[in-house]
Amino acid sequence: MTLMTCQPITALNRRHTLSRALAVGLFILCCYKVGPLGQSANTREVTTQPLRYRAIVSEPSVCMKDSISLELELENTSDHRVLVNPAVLLHRIDISREGGAIQPTGDSIGKISPEQLVALEPGQSYRKTRPYLLKDKFFTTGLYSIHLTYGQFADPSPEFPDLYKGTAESNTVLFEIKDCD
Repeated sequence: MTLMTCQPITALNRRHTLSRALAVGLFILCCYKVGPLGQSANTREVTTQPLRYRAIVSEPSVCMKDSISLELELENTSDHRVLVNPAVLLHRIDISREGGAIQPTGDSIGKISPEQLVALEPGQSYRKTRPYLLKDKFFTTGLYSIHLTYGQFADPSPEFPDLYKGTAESNTVLFEIKDCD
C-alpha cells in the first residue's frame, strides 16, 4: 500500500515541476520578445551631437568670496566643419549644493559677427579658461556641483552655413568652498 500512494504523488510532483518549468520558460520568452518590440515602438531616430563640451575646475577647493577657474573645451565630434561662438560658452550655469541651486543664464543678444566665430574642423577643439566669481550670498562653505551649457541659437545663413545652432551639455564637476579665515 505504501508504494501505491507514493506513485501518484510522484507523478503529480513531476507534472507540477514540468508546468513550472514551462511557465518560467514562456515568461522568459515573452519578456525577451516583448522588450525589443516595446522599445522599437517608442524609439525615434537619434541624431549625433556634433559637439562635446567638457569642463574642469582648476582648483577644486577655494576660499569663500573667491572665484573658481573653469577650463572649458568644445570638441567637434562630427565629420564636418562646425562654427562655434565662444561668447556663449556659459549660456547656462547650473550650480547646486545641498539645500539649493542657482541657474544664471547668459543669453547672447545681437547679431553674430564673423570675428567672434571659431571654425572647428573634425576632431579639433576650442579651449578657454574663464573665472567664475563666488561672491553671491548663495556661496557659503560646503560642497558644490557645477554643470554648464553651451547655447547658440542664431540660424545658419549663407554667410555662416556651418554655424552650430543648439546646445551642448558639459559634464558635472564638483568643487568645495572652505572658510580660509
